Amino acid sequence: TCCARTVAGEKWCKNVLEKLHEFGTAFYIIQDNQPFRFGDGPKVWAKYALVMPVQIKNARCPFLLRISVVQDDVPLLLSAKVLQQLGTVLDMGGQEYVFKALEASIKMKSTGTGHIGFELFSDHPDPTDLLRIDWEAFLETGEEVVFIERLEDCSTGHVFTLDPGPVHETRVKHVSF
Repeated sequence: TCCARTVAGEKWCKNVLEKLHEFGTAFYIIQDNQPFRFGDGPKVWAKYALVMPVQIKNARCPFLLRISVVQDDVPLLLSAKVLQQLGTVLDMGGQEYVFKALEASIKMKSTGTGHIGFELFSDHPDPTDLLRIDWEAFLETGEEVVFIERLEDCSTGHVFTLDPGPVHETRVKHVSF
């Protein structure tokens, strides 16, 4: 089973923030108070959330992912909703994850504890894609994932981005790295 919301621990988040900084990739840290329970343990609350772009190798587009961060030592656990939105199929025989919504697949990796996962940083988003999205509009929705559609022509200064709702027009924003 999956978590109700996407979650990771502070240790995992610290490592990811170092990689994002190394790659020069924009991200947001926002307040969060989502409750989580791992197994039969006590309820814990997220103190903040990390919103970051993810580019799966050979995927048709990158996406923004909202991750609630808890103090517990927890790896990234994607929610059932995120896995559904990505169109995720686990091909155990082929040892790969297939992401139908991204038109991509990626090899499974085994952890030291016997869990399976995939390499989150198999590729880097194009920084120009990150300048073409309305981060604040996404943050206001409370959604966990939004696809960043590639745009061929941005000569008018206007762009079209997809949020979890209908297509809307936004002004190009400059995000500092």
